[in-house]
Amino acid sequence: EIVNIFPIPSGIASGVLQKIEGYKWSKGVDNKSRLLKKESEQRIFRVIKPEYCNRYKSILEVCEKNNLFDNYIIKTNVFNGIQELDKYLVLEHEFINPVTYNYEWSPKMIKHSIFFTLDLIKKLTEVGLGLEDGHALNVTIHKGNFVLLDFGALTDTLTGPSVLIEVLNTHIIPFIYVMKGKYDKAYMCMKNADIVFTITDIKGYLNKTELYALNTLYDLAAFSTHKQEVINFIDKTVEFLSNVDLINFDTRWKGYQNDEWNWSENKKLWSTKMHSVIDALIKLKPHTIILAGNMGWYGSYLNSQVEYAIVADYDPMCIDYLWEKINDEHMKNVIPVYMSLCNPTLDYYKDYPIAQCGIEPWRKNAYVRFKSDVVIALAIIHHLVFAQQLSFEEIICQLSLFSNKYLIIEFVDQTDRYITDFLKDGFEWYTKENFEAQLKQKYRVLDIKGSTPCETRWIYICEKIVK
Repeated sequence: EIVNIFPIPSGIASGVLQKIEGYKWSKGVDNKSRLLKKESEQRIFRVIKPEYCNRYKSILEVCEKNNLFDNYIIKTNVFNGIQELDKYLVLEHEFINPVTYNYEWSPKMIKHSIFFTLDLIKKLTEVGLGLEDGHALNVTIHKGNFVLLDFGALTDTLTGPSVLIEVLNTHIIPFIYVMKGKYDKAYMCMKNADIVFTITDIKGYLNKTELYALNTLYDLAAFSTHKQEVINFIDKTVEFLSNVDLINFDTRWKGYQNDEWNWSENKKLWSTKMHSVIDALIKLKPHTIILAGNMGWYGSYLNSQVEYAIVADYDPMCIDYLWEKINDEHMKNVIPVYMSLCNPTLDYYKDYPIAQCGIEPWRKNAYVRFKSDVVIALAIIHHLVFAQQLSFEEIICQLSLFSNKYLIIEFVDQTDRYITDFLKDGFEWYTKENFEAQLKQKYRVLDIKGSTPCETRWIYICEKIVK
């Protein structure tokens, strides 16, 4: 007998709720609760319908009793300060800023997030709870660790077969693409959450042993209706991930700028560039930083003095390296992002990417989420010019989208020995004078410092012109 284990979509829309002065409702498909934001104070609340209050009070108590808020789930407390909602159960969640998603993570980050999710389900099973939404987008990074962002995904019953299959489809299938070196397919799968990818899409990349093991996981998921069966599924999934052959490859920039990390503790070894950038940051005193990439040292060195530092790069191995550093050195507020600043993450309405329009997105674009006090862009202009065919105007405008106030940017002259391979006919306009002229259209240059080598590279410390 064929049984449909997946719930039929209810078709219930979020609807419009009463306006509460100073607060803003979020949209969603959860028919039990809605999120309410007070962004002026960076606070977020979950408003639970009266008929589900006792259920979520019980879930909250179990989480508190078993210390799940310390290790697995976004910190949550009962809140009684909104008079208009006195008939509802209102929970206040810790406000996480910025939020990143799995399609913005490097391979090792994705792998660690999967093991976190599997461990979370196992722990929930042991304490009598479960998940009723197993989608990978419910997990984010906070204080150097993964955390379940969606408290509403918790249930006081066992994690059901449909949810376990969802875990396979949204966590395991994309990561198999990653492990087999099919990065484009992996990230397409994660970015387009409305498209369901299954074992049918991935089987051509698996050997017979791997395919048999994955088929077994789907069978186990479909018939896991008791506590021990769910735990067995989790254990077998962990075993499967440990045994799948991983295709390793080096990228062009893996290991680039490793010297900064090696010299970090001994300022006598620092290059002129290291001194120039860090001295400028100390003087500017930013609360938030976004660095255009590589191994992440320039965005991480002052992490204890800022609210957060984002390091964005489109080389997955560089972000993998930084993620290891974050774990090894227990950095809580450095956030690695696998993303090109030339092709930032778009807005998403439900599971669909959207451009600028009148629709309020469910997941906001990178410009909004990652905008910081200072943007650091070192040794990338020549790459963007010669490889990406961008003009100085385009580069500066693009970086400005991420900057609230300051820009620290490096210019590499045509005579620099490291860029001779980049030079092409038709780029005679690539000069220091033209760069400065374009930079001054949007920024006031506060200082120009030496870089390394100082004869052919310069660091510009700039402040945004407010018009």
